[in-house]
Amino acid sequence: AVHLKFIQTGQIGRLSPMNILVQIISMLGIIGIARVFMDTLAKFAYREEIARAEKDREHELSKLRTTFSYFDADADGTIDLDELSQMLHSMGKRLSREEVFLLVKKVNPNCYRRGEVAIDFPHFCMLLAVFSAEEVGHLVATTEMRASVDRQIRATPSREG
Repeated sequence: AVHLKFIQTGQIGRLSPMNILVQIISMLGIIGIARVFMDTLAKFAYREEIARAEKDREHELSKLRTTFSYFDADADGTIDLDELSQMLHSMGKRLSREEVFLLVKKVNPNCYRRGEVAIDFPHFCMLLAVFSAEEVGHLVATTEMRASVDRQIRATPSREG
């Protein structure tokens, strides 16, 4: 059991700073073990909720990747200023090229790639944090709808012939 000797014996004069430090560290060790135990217990008790939250997070990331891919017109893994301007325009944002550049610079000061300004997926996600959840939700929903229509158009055989 962890206890301070001076509390047990009542002999305060026999304490040294080193003994007190050892006792405190021992107590912290017990607290640390209890914390790990409680964390493990909580993870077990809430495992379904945690799994559901992880699945939801993966689903949301998948939607964001779909949105990113939709606006990455040249499929090079980045969105350049023109592609980003098109995305912002679809959100109802009318920004000049300079304003779009400054927006990109906020999330990625080193945004130059092959001599042009572009952002990758992680920076794209950071950029979306500038906007409200409603704006991002609307962007994702309309992008999913447009991508679905584009797939249907490509899948429909041409009647010309």
